[in-house]
This record gives sequence, C-alpha cells and structure tokens, in this order.
Amino acid sequence: MSVAQRTSEPRRAVRASGARWKAALRVAERWAAPLAAAVLIAIMSWPFLLLPDSFGGDWRTHSWYVAHQMRSLLDDHVPTLFLNVDNASFYPHYAFYGGTLYALAGLLSIALGGVARNGYVASWIVASSAGYVGWAWLGRMADLGRWTAQIPAVVFLTSPYLVTMAYVRGDWPEYVAVSSMPLLAAAAMSVLRSDRLRPLPMVALAGSAVAFSGSHNITLLWGSAFFLVLAAALCACVPAARRQVSRRGVLRLLGVLVPAVLVNAWFLLPDVAYQAQTQIAQTYDVARGYVRESGALVAREYLFGLSRRPAQPGSDFVVTLPVLAIAWALAAGALAGRRPWGRTWLRVFGVLAAVAAAFMVVMTHVGLLLALPKPFVMIQFGYRLESYILLAICGGVLAGLVLLRHATGRRRRWPWALVPVLVWSVVGGVGQVGRYGTVAAIDTYRQPIIGSLGDFADASTPEIAPGQRARVTFPLDQVHHDRVTITATASPGQLLDTDLIVMPALIHVEGARIVGSVTAPTNTTGLQRRAVLQVDRDATPGAARITVRAAHPPAVAIGRLLSVLGLVGLLAGFVVAVTGAWRTRRGGRVRRRPGDERAG
Repeated sequence: MSVAQRTSEPRRAVRASGARWKAALRVAERWAAPLAAAVLIAIMSWPFLLLPDSFGGDWRTHSWYVAHQMRSLLDDHVPTLFLNVDNASFYPHYAFYGGTLYALAGLLSIALGGVARNGYVASWIVASSAGYVGWAWLGRMADLGRWTAQIPAVVFLTSPYLVTMAYVRGDWPEYVAVSSMPLLAAAAMSVLRSDRLRPLPMVALAGSAVAFSGSHNITLLWGSAFFLVLAAALCACVPAARRQVSRRGVLRLLGVLVPAVLVNAWFLLPDVAYQAQTQIAQTYDVARGYVRESGALVAREYLFGLSRRPAQPGSDFVVTLPVLAIAWALAAGALAGRRPWGRTWLRVFGVLAAVAAAFMVVMTHVGLLLALPKPFVMIQFGYRLESYILLAICGGVLAGLVLLRHATGRRRRWPWALVPVLVWSVVGGVGQVGRYGTVAAIDTYRQPIIGSLGDFADASTPEIAPGQRARVTFPLDQVHHDRVTITATASPGQLLDTDLIVMPALIHVEGARIVGSVTAPTNTTGLQRRAVLQVDRDATPGAARITVRAAHPPAVAIGRLLSVLGLVGLLAGFVVAVTGAWRTRRGGRVRRRPGDERAG
C-alpha cells in the first residue's frame, strides 16, 4: 500500500464521520421544533393528564355526556340523538348540541379502553394540538422558519382566555370549535393554492371542518361570520389574495368542505328543523339578560393588563388579552411602513387589525351586540367574542413577522423583541394552569346532573296543571336501540305523568299519545317539562302496554342519508388524493434500462 493510500483512508473516515454528524444535526433540527411544541402542549394540559378529578364550569358535564354516547355506541353501534338516565328518558340532547363531537369522543373513549374520561381528555389535547399545528402551518405557508412559524401558535395556546375556557368555564365544544379554526384556515388555503388535491391537506381540512361544524352551534354561527368577514375583506383589500383564488381551487375546496359539513347533517338537520320548538328558543329575553350581565366582565381594566387579573372577584375567570403581543404587532406594522416589499402583507395586517377592532367594539358595547339579529344575540355571553379577537391578534403577529422578514437595518432586530413576549406568555400560561384546582368527578352516569335536562325539551305542547295522576317511568336498563316497552297499571283514556323529556317529533309512542306536558321540579335544581301521556281507548284495562321508540321524520331520515353521502364523498376525495399522489410520485420516478447502472 502506498503512502498516498495510507493517508487518504483516515481522511475518508473523518469525512464520513463528519457527514454522519451533519445528517444527525439536520434530523435534530428538523424535529426540535415539533418536539418543543409537543412539550408545551403537554405542559398546558398536565392537569388533565395527571389529576384524576374534574375541573370548573361544564367540564364534568360534557364528560358525562361523552360517557352516555360511548355507552350507546357500545350497545347499539350507532350514535344516538337521545340521552337516557334514571327518571329522565329520551331527552334529545345530541339532536341539538354537538352530536358528532360527542360521538367522536365516544369512539375515542372506546379505543382507549372503554373509559369515557380517557377519550374526553384526549380530545382536549387533540383540540389544543389542532390549534397549534394550524398556526404553525399558516406560518410555514407564509415562508417563516420552523421556529418563527410557531410564535403565533404559542401566543394562541397560552392566551389567558383560552386557558380560562378550558379550566374555568370547561366549555369543551366551544374550545374544540375555536381550536379547529386555525387548522381549518391553513388546510383550506393549502387546498385552494395547490395544483391538485393532496392527501394530508385533504384530511386536515375534512377533520377540522367536521369538528368546527359539529361541535358548538354558537361558534359555528359566529365563526362562520368571522371567516366570511375576513375572507371578504382580504379579497376586497388585498389584490394578491384575489389572485390566489382560482376556479379549480374553489371547486377542490368545496369538494372537501361540503361533504365534511354533510357528515354532521344527522343532527344538524333536526336541529334546524325543530330548534324553534325547544325551551331554550323561548328564552330570548333571558339570553339578552345574560349579554347585559356579562358586559361588565369585558371592561377595559380586565381586558388590558400585563397580569392575568380575574374578571370576577373570588374566581379565576380571566379574559385578559395578550397585550404584549398586540403591542409588538402594532410596532411591527409601524416599522414596516410603506416599503415596496411589504405592501401586500401590510394590507393583510391592516385587515386583521380592522377585524379585531370591529369585534372588540361589538364585544365591549352591549347595545351593539343586542342590536344584531336574534341568532347572534343567543351568544349569551359577550366575552365569547374574545376568541375571534384572539384569532385576529395571532394573525397580526404572523403578518408582522412576515413584514419584518425582509427588513433592513435596525428593523431586522425587532423580531427578537418577541423573545420576552413569548417567555411572559408561557410563564403566565403555565402559572395560570397550575393554580386551578379540581372538583369532584361525577360518581354515576345514571343520575341526572344539575337539573340541566330541559333546554331542548318541547315547548309547543300545552301545559297541563299538576294533579293527582299516576306516574310511569321508562327504566334505563330496558332502553335498547332507542326503544323501550313497559306495561302500566292504567285504565283506557287515563292521563299519566312520565319521565319523558322529549321533542314529540323525534319519538313515536304506541299504546298512548302525548297530550301535553307538566313542569316538575328536579331532584337537584331547576324545572323540567315532562310529557303527559293519555292511554289509548282500546288499551287493556290495568295492563296498558306502552312503547316509546325513536321516530324517523323527514329531517332525521334525510339528515342520516346526507351524513352517509358526506362520508362517502370524503372517502372518494381521499381516494382521489392518494391516487393523484401515487401517480405523481410514479411519474417522477426515473426508469432505468439494463446497462444504465453506473459503478460507484
């Protein structure tokens, strides 16, 4: 072996070792940002994961609803429109409130060992991850770096109101719907701008659209209005945004959005058809009263401040806006000025600022909110609009980062001012999460809770005065496939008080008929309207046989058909996306002929 050969071997070994280190560094750099995101999501969710009990507000109530839907899926293999508990039967909760969300959480609970809390907690974490990933994806599409793209996501996840929604209000459907909006926007933009339908954006768009439209009716209404206002303003004020819209892109977008929304038709169609007959629809004046009462919670001293100051004495209800992020974004817009390279994003920044200001004015002026059409006033609590202000603020931070990406001179240093902003947000968010205590979990799924089973009961049947009537119940253990039969000790034509809290159009009664309802006190708090039955004239004296089962009116039958068509449409779209990706990959592969191989 020559001297040159002996010298070259160590050099090749050094180069190979250096190449391996560079490859390892590239892998670490690629996964460092996602790992940091996962750690932050876990830290913000640690009480859900480690504490065994429930949290404030409606947290345990929604867990209880998930448990019932999970049991229906285990017993009947299909989701139900009804809630059945001891002394409260065929209450159509899932026909009017988040039917698909509870069904998905029930399926997740079954997959995680048949424990409702497991799927429920997992759904909170999935929702937080969707919001984070959505903002990071939007940042990447705006050509921000891996780390820089996560800044709006950090501001969103650690915001005081979002933490309050999770741990104090426990408003799970609203949290899921709001957190799905960034991912919905990112996936929609990806599908709209792409040259073809791709599998990952298609799945993200379908999943976020199903969650957004199948979780929370109020967020569906206000969130859709937010998206429409923002999209219209961007198209009107930003020419570059109009150029992003093509006919094919719009058709691709609708081809995924429409089937995704139709998946929820199994409960949305009955919701639309019968909502005017519900008890809650008759409480418009009560909703206006809630709006007036909650107006004090969005006062200036609570919204603007560095500390996460509670908006209610003796509580942890925090509505503080991310003030430092707002200040940084406004400064970034001012520093960018009217530079040629920033005109498009400066207009985007202006639109986001205008939308945030408009929602802020409506939220803080009760008179304006009450002047809106009736469905919008049913928001009940004006502070719910802070979710959309927060989305616009995070969008403003993203636009500010893009504006300063090509800045020169001292302007290039301004993004570093976000470091203390992020530290303050994370420390404040972790501290806010850590101070929330737990409350006792619900012991049994059988017992009705807090007397809340009544909002979606029928209000159109005549009220019958309480009297000395016999009462019959429909035992929970005998309800199968939304059907139950009992034998009542009653005479033909006799009136019977029942435990049915129903929407008459959604059930069918054999052996008797619903003639009215009676308002009865619950075993906890509140009142319930329970159906009064009249036994058929030809019933067997002393042994009347009464059957109650789910009905299939047009709204229910058509809704289920549309849901099936929506699922089929999404499956077909996924097949098209996967086929297109496979063809593209196959077409880009170089085919070698024999003899083309080269040595070394």
